Amino acid sequence: MDATPPPELANHEERITRLENAMKVARGGGKINARMDAQHHLMVALQVAILLALIALLAQS
Repeated sequence: MDATPPPELANHEERITRLENAMKVARGGGKINARMDAQHHLMVALQVAILLALIALLAQS
């Protein structure tokens, strides 16, 4: 019997490596998204604070 894999499975190790690398990138992307979400919340909070400060200034005059 010949122990060579069929042609469609010949590069299965390369495909597995590419899938593993894609999984690593996807996991790293989650960290980037979490950081971007935190920055977005900070920007929204800053905008709300500025809006409230402007309303307070208008209420005093």
